[in-house]
Amino acid sequence: IIFKSKKINRYTVKDKILFDGVLEFFERNKHQKIAIVTSCNKKSAEFILEITKLKKYIDLVIASEDCTRHKPDPEPYSKAIEYFNSNIENVFIFEDNTIQPFTAIGNGVILWSGNHIGHHSKIEDWVFVASHAVVSGHCVIGKYSFLGVNCTIADTIRIGEKNLIGPGALIQKNTGSEEA
Repeated sequence: IIFKSKKINRYTVKDKILFDGVLEFFERNKHQKIAIVTSCNKKSAEFILEITKLKKYIDLVIASEDCTRHKPDPEPYSKAIEYFNSNIENVFIFEDNTIQPFTAIGNGVILWSGNHIGHHSKIEDWVFVASHAVVSGHCVIGKYSFLGVNCTIADTIRIGEKNLIGPGALIQKNTGSEEA
């Protein structure tokens, strides 16, 4: 969320301007169950949702006071999954990642924090992406693959199924299944 100065109620905040695509994302998914899991307090989280007009899209807020253990511990996420009577296969978690437009994310994918997923890329089912990985535009990451911390996948690269890309690796050529 990006802000500019403005006074709302008794608070001085900034004009709310959401990143491009945020409102469209919530509108497209308004019939899905959506929870916000945050380490901040509930009052602050709900205030932000109110001033950005996103509150109507959110079914549940799990905040710091709702848990005894906090992220990266799974307790806050587990509470949200339990609330919706769901299971991990039906859950997608955005964890401080940049996901550009026209990106497809498969089932059971875990994107740890600080990743960049480029436009028109596809991450197939059951992929684990460790922190601060970069997947450039028009890439495909095959099922059951693991991308290590700080790795970079160059533009238009296809990573086959069941590949393990090591920490800090730079991948500039396509790989077949179980090659890397």
